[in-house]
Amino acid sequence: MSAQKHYANKSAQQLHFYTLHKSMGINTPEGETQSTAEIFHAFLTSFNQTFNSTWNQQDVYGRNDPIATFQGTKRTMNLAFDIPSANIDEAEANQKRLARLTQMLYPQYSSGRQEVSNDEGTFMVGSNALTLSKPPLIRLRYANLICDSSGREVGLLGFISNLGITPVLDMGMFEMDKKLYPKVFSITFDFTVLHEHDLGYDKLQEMNISMKWFPFGKSD
Repeated sequence: MSAQKHYANKSAQQLHFYTLHKSMGINTPEGETQSTAEIFHAFLTSFNQTFNSTWNQQDVYGRNDPIATFQGTKRTMNLAFDIPSANIDEAEANQKRLARLTQMLYPQYSSGRQEVSNDEGTFMVGSNALTLSKPPLIRLRYANLICDSSGREVGLLGFISNLGITPVLDMGMFEMDKKLYPKVFSITFDFTVLHEHDLGYDKLQEMNISMKWFPFGKSD
């Protein structure tokens, strides 16, 4: 194990990506189909969370302040991390992980088949058309900073809206069989969170259990 991997494992510097495609998945204790994670021994260079509240504002004649109606609060993240490779084997493995991560951004389709009847009987006819059956949702986890705050041992559900993969050319590349493997990749992505638990307070001003540990997960 390289020094980078040892440090990442010891310090929990691991970024977990889970796809929800059944073809790649295993069953979780909650009964949901979730794949084994693509785990990156990642060293974050940037981590930003934004909570953007949306209000409808209406100006009224004779009133200085608008009448504001609350719509909701959207949570987004922007992350950047580096993936170093100590040798060509690690570089090749990291490049394969990045390929699988990229594949997670594409949806699951079902082939179009329909039942057709004529004088000779009833049979199924295939179609070249594909029907979208599952969007490319993922789960994301990074220690206690990115996790489901309801207390479940699963990642945070959402979707990646933008993924950037940049080889750090100044760090050089490994070469093998006329193929190039960058020694360091710099990754950036935007993640929109889809919360699976209630957020807010009841009429007695008491927070629900999920809000107690929101947004950084259970700590006691």
